[in-house]
Amino acid sequence: MLDIRALFRKYQSSIADFAHMVSRLAQAHDFSITSWIRSVPHNNAVGGKDDSLHQIGLAVDVTPTNDAEKAGIISLARAMGLQVVDEGTLHIEYDHGDAKYEAADAAKAILQPPPAAA
Repeated sequence: MLDIRALFRKYQSSIADFAHMVSRLAQAHDFSITSWIRSVPHNNAVGGKDDSLHQIGLAVDVTPTNDAEKAGIISLARAMGLQVVDEGTLHIEYDHGDAKYEAADAAKAILQPPPAAA
C-alpha cells in the first residue's frame, strides 16, 4: 500500500519548487488561492479526481482578480513549465510524471474500506 506521507517525502523538493513558483506568481499577479493541499477524504468529498495532485501539494486553484491578471498568470505559469487548466478558476499543477499515478494509488488505498472481519 502506498502512503501519502511517503509521497510527500518522495516529492519534497518538487513541492518546495512548486511553492516557490506559486510565490513568484503571487508576486507578479493578483489572485486568491481557493485550494492547495487536500487530504484524500476532502479531495474525494469535493469531487476531486483520484489522481489529483492536490493530494500531495503539487496543484493549486486560484481565482484571478480580473481577465488581465488571468492572462498574465496563465502566461507566466506556462513559461515556468506548469500545466494550467482554465476552469473559471485556474487549476495550476506541477506535472511530475509518475506523481499522478502514485497519488491515485495512495488515495485508493486510503479510501478503500478495510477488509471484513472473518
